[in-house]
Amino acid sequence: MLPDTYERGHIIGDYRRLALYGADYLIQKKREDLERLNNINDLSVIQLRENINEQIASLNLITKMASRYGYDVTKPASNAKEAIQWTYFAYLASAKQNSGYSMSIGRNSAFFDIYIERDIENKIINEVEAQELIDQFIIKLRLIRHIRSNEFIEAFGDSIWITESIGGMLNDKESLVTKTSYRMLNTLKNMNGFTTPNLMILWSKGLPESFKKFVSKLSTDTSSLQFVNDDLIRPLYGNDYAMDSSEPFKIGYQSGLFGSRINFPKILLYALNAGKDELTGKLVIDGIDQIEGEYLNIDEVLKQFDKVLKKVIKIYVDSININHYMYDKYAYESSQMAFMNTICEYIMSFGIVDMRLASVSGAA
Repeated sequence: MLPDTYERGHIIGDYRRLALYGADYLIQKKREDLERLNNINDLSVIQLRENINEQIASLNLITKMASRYGYDVTKPASNAKEAIQWTYFAYLASAKQNSGYSMSIGRNSAFFDIYIERDIENKIINEVEAQELIDQFIIKLRLIRHIRSNEFIEAFGDSIWITESIGGMLNDKESLVTKTSYRMLNTLKNMNGFTTPNLMILWSKGLPESFKKFVSKLSTDTSSLQFVNDDLIRPLYGNDYAMDSSEPFKIGYQSGLFGSRINFPKILLYALNAGKDELTGKLVIDGIDQIEGEYLNIDEVLKQFDKVLKKVIKIYVDSININHYMYDKYAYESSQMAFMNTICEYIMSFGIVDMRLASVSGAA
């Protein structure tokens, strides 16, 4: 396991909801969810009711925090400045509660663009001021810092990984590229290329050619963009998904339970050493036969490798389930989850370390 809440960083709250609805409406809907969850003989329902109450408490605290800056987020945002500010408040509260390494902010450029274009049309702001709003938003994201343990900083440094997803398609013919998509990307020119936030381009063959050329050149000039294939992801996740550092999620509907990584070379060593640690000689995985003979037989190695792998996976999945249960019990991310559907889909994901080093078939 990792030293702090890195593995809980795959929650993408729909922070737009604070701007779109205001805190009062979100609290009202959470209270309605509480009323519907009345089967208190079910332990999972009891836990969910407790979580909802914590979410409501967080929404009240976010309202209090915003009021100290002179803003009333109980009501929906009325203009572009408020829409961006409300969204930032929602994310800021979540970032301060969660010390995770990877916390995507979602997919906001098309959402902000609706407010910005309306304000420009009503002559509330001009194009220069519109770009300034986005620049200021990016600056504030770059200033966010998590409260972390020394062990985490030693292992990963004190950086952050905030991902903003840009572009993609609404359907097979219409793109979600807006003027604010360009404004978001122009921050790399206005404030120099920078890895925070991580600007993730949802690339599709249907994107406007001018946008494709723009991001291609910007990527070459700054080395600060990442790309994923929207044509592959959108059919599975719909047109309102966002990327965290590595995975897509339906915003506000899905949450990822991250499981760190399985160490394949270590598993291979257990297979070769009858389940014992190669340094200490301590038995770690029982029931693994000692491979005999002067030379390794690939079929025998693969058989032992599969036995160790199955046992490790069982321990691993059980540990991850316990880990996430305890996070919900003792370190629940109520601010992030306040901007998720009360009933959301949980997806558990795992990583693999150095699979190529454990390619025993290649070694044969």
